[in-house]
Amino acid sequence: MALCVYVVANKTIATWLKRLSFAGFVVALVFVWWQQGAVDLAKFFEIGRGVDLFTYVALIGISFLLLSTQGKIRKLERMTTDLARHLAIQGATKEGSGAGQRAQD
Repeated sequence: MALCVYVVANKTIATWLKRLSFAGFVVALVFVWWQQGAVDLAKFFEIGRGVDLFTYVALIGISFLLLSTQGKIRKLERMTTDLARHLAIQGATKEGSGAGQRAQD
């Protein structure tokens, strides 16, 4: 419940992710109260038990989360590299122009 409140209240999380998380929470809550529904849904997909179905769905969700996080980390690494490169070039340009003036004096 606390995770659901955090996701809905967080301003930096995308709207579609908030809606998806809230819908997942509601579905999980319904199946906790109505366990036979989870078993029936699992049998529809030809999975043995309702718990197995939720385990598979959780694994898929965790995989999506890991891939999304990896993409964000790579983007941050690229941005950091670009920033460091820009600062290095800017610093080298300033040093080079100052050294050229000293040699002319």
